[in-house]
Amino acid sequence: MRNMVLARLNRLRTSDGMTAVGRYLASLWTRPAPALAPYHQPVAPLRRAIKKTAAISLIILIGMFYGLFISIFPIFLYLYLAVPVGILVLLVIWALPENENIPTKSINWLFFAIVATACLWPNYIAIAIPGLPWITFMRLWSIPMTLLFVISLSMSPPFRREVSAWFQTSPWILRFMLAFVALNFLTLPMASRPFGAFNRVIINQFEWTMVFFVACYLFSKQGKVAQWARLFCGFAIFLALFSVVEYINGQVPWANRIPSFFKIESELVEAILIGGARSATGAYRVQSIFTTSLNFAEFLALSTPFVIHFMVTAKRQSISWGLLLYLPFSFWVIFKTDSRLGIIGFFASIFIYTLVWGIRRWQRDSHGLVAPAVVIAYPVIISAFFALTLIWRRLEVMVWGGGPQQASNEARRLQWMGAVRELKEWPLGNGLGQAGELVGYVDAAGRLSLDSYFITILLDFGIFGAAAFFGMFIMAIFKAAKVGLETNDEETALMIPLGIMLMVFLIIKGVLSQEDNHTLMFIALGATVALYHRATAKPHST
Repeated sequence: MRNMVLARLNRLRTSDGMTAVGRYLASLWTRPAPALAPYHQPVAPLRRAIKKTAAISLIILIGMFYGLFISIFPIFLYLYLAVPVGILVLLVIWALPENENIPTKSINWLFFAIVATACLWPNYIAIAIPGLPWITFMRLWSIPMTLLFVISLSMSPPFRREVSAWFQTSPWILRFMLAFVALNFLTLPMASRPFGAFNRVIINQFEWTMVFFVACYLFSKQGKVAQWARLFCGFAIFLALFSVVEYINGQVPWANRIPSFFKIESELVEAILIGGARSATGAYRVQSIFTTSLNFAEFLALSTPFVIHFMVTAKRQSISWGLLLYLPFSFWVIFKTDSRLGIIGFFASIFIYTLVWGIRRWQRDSHGLVAPAVVIAYPVIISAFFALTLIWRRLEVMVWGGGPQQASNEARRLQWMGAVRELKEWPLGNGLGQAGELVGYVDAAGRLSLDSYFITILLDFGIFGAAAFFGMFIMAIFKAAKVGLETNDEETALMIPLGIMLMVFLIIKGVLSQEDNHTLMFIALGATVALYHRATAKPHST
């Protein structure tokens, strides 16, 4: 460096005035002549200094912006600081070299951690570190699972071919799914609080959309659907048994035992921990790990088709008798939630499974007497049950409501009137989380309330969003019915309880707007797609 400076000063002394100064400044900026190998191409000193200064200045400005943002804005807006980082991560993933070794075991472990969390862990108990956003366990598993899945999709051509094969057999479900995801984002500008809506949309992509895709991948492997179904049943039985303790104590057992680093300071969480009771009767309503008793009743109703299926198909009589004894106990627990939707889902599961069992048995044993009798007498059985709900007052109240439940019926009628009014004004969606404010119905506690998920979807995402959301579930039900009635494979026969589970879900969504069990439903949707692919495209399955 010293010799270079001396040489340039000598050049100034031997040159003429300003011409020498001009040549010197030009030499600082002009790229030197090309160097021959193995020498490196030198960089103009001034150009190198400018680039280095610009890079350091940009880093400092970004750091100042992030610091100012964190010091001024609330915690829930911190997500937006991760957007540039997320874009860079996606670019890095896109540029990764091809590699056929994908982290299958890690994806599998994280997926079943999500299943266990959805069934056993209260979502309102999260890692609450002061100064940071809440970290729920669902996000703790779903975010790394998503990253591993996307990395595998970027790096492995066989993996991409496998993913493509799923949707060649179920293209409409994929189209409905992608349309629904697109409408989640396209309706954001219509939301009154777009930042909050954006947060929820991003979370839904991890806990719904990506869970669906990973379920399609994992359940394409032999034995995985059966493993999930057994876990789902086992978790449901455990929660039903554990709810007895809650019913005796009159609140969830962990209400006063949550460690400080897991406790979220929120009025809503405090209300959940206190528990609920119907105002007309004062009876405590068991809720287990869920935010309300309605979601617990929905969970037990959704598990009922699998309990019946394992009871019917079990190879050991002890298991069949045990599940048979569990069914009335499960009904008692649903009754203690004081939720008609759970009772309706419970009976719907039994009646639909009975009809499907009769049809399958008749197809395989055309000379038998029991199956034809069940199918032929099915309209009479349904009519008799319907008549019984009108004659037996206690059953009428359970199914149709009355007395204490009459207020809920009136509330739903008023909510639908408000929804129709808003749809006439704007049928294309108002953004996630806007339905309650648009309907404007306030319950006795002074809070906005909405009972039907049909209303939620219609007002949040419009008629096209509702068609996409419910369309993918309806298509999955038809595929489950097609394969379930024809298959002889033990695992593929799980399409029967899967299809009934999806039907019960749609029935319940007519009177329940909450989303506690949506992760499980997208898992069930992925299981249906995977089993349908395995049943209809066996030469291409792995």
